[in-house]
Amino acid sequence: MEKETTGENGNMIIRELKHEEADKIIYPLISSAFADTFTYSALETRTQSELEQFERLKDSFRQRDFIFLAAFNENNDLMGFSISFQLRIYEIYTQTSVVLPEYRRKGVYSELTKAILKKAGEMGYQMVTSNHVASNNAVIVAKLKLGFSISGFELVDDFGALVKLTFYLNEKRARMYNVRTALRRPDQDLKDLLKL
Repeated sequence: MEKETTGENGNMIIRELKHEEADKIIYPLISSAFADTFTYSALETRTQSELEQFERLKDSFRQRDFIFLAAFNENNDLMGFSISFQLRIYEIYTQTSVVLPEYRRKGVYSELTKAILKKAGEMGYQMVTSNHVASNNAVIVAKLKLGFSISGFELVDDFGALVKLTFYLNEKRARMYNVRTALRRPDQDLKDLLKL
């Protein structure tokens, strides 16, 4: 997958990466990208027994679908990236998205997110989800503008208070979400699903 788009920062190319490319390009940047946050890596808490099992767990985890996307400018400079993976049979979860500081507020994050939605839809997934620190308004608002919905809240030890966002790729499930949140009354199609 390669998609060229024009944004505030000129031409941008979104390219899908393989695991090996992500290992070289993306993963080395993650710790520095989040260095100023009040979080910690759960990997740092592993016991000796957990360390001994880590490679086996990592190998089994990599059997899931992954979507590694990177945005580059016309000079092939990395602008940002995202890592998404299969959380459930029908769900892609965006674990990490980073836009390098000099490219922020120029549409890179939104273009990466649109590319994730497109790729996940092509792969047959019904939803794309993500969790965000509750005070990360810039990202939450950007995703809400793209059609994501708030679908939950969670408190976790490593990141604190999180907001869960969901984009329903399946149109019927998107409509059902609006029924469940009392935004819309069910039409006959959804009444049939609910056996009303």
